[in-house]
Amino acid sequence: LSGTIITSNKPIAVYTAKAECSGYDRFSNAAHVVHQMPATKYWGKLFIGDTIAFQHVEPFEIALHLVCENNSTVEIIWYEGENATRSENLTLTSAISQTVTKDGSNITHFSITSQHKLLVVYEIYTSTNETVVHSSVLLQPVEWFS
Repeated sequence: LSGTIITSNKPIAVYTAKAECSGYDRFSNAAHVVHQMPATKYWGKLFIGDTIAFQHVEPFEIALHLVCENNSTVEIIWYEGENATRSENLTLTSAISQTVTKDGSNITHFSITSQHKLLVVYEIYTSTNETVVHSSVLLQPVEWFS
């Protein structure tokens, strides 16, 4: 998610990885994360993510990593059950990943919409009794399922 441009005259697979989660001091011992990156033609404009698996563990934080064209407008809506609790509008000014972090304690799911195609990775961090749980998901756009 660094903004690196990769081109090839033959089919290739591109993976992204990191050895640990940086920027979250209390979660810095999280395991490595690896994703196979989809080609940009498979990016989407609508995403829905959930935190149901983490509702029994508190507190936890959600980090959204968003990659898309420069000057793209993105709307994120956070939900508690069926109720939308907060809406954020962002203008992404760089093709390099922009991260949005939120306390997820009451969040059950979220939606992300964009005027241009984008790539979304979301991570959930939680720490209870010195045990760190880290989940990272390359979120598939809703368009893939229609």
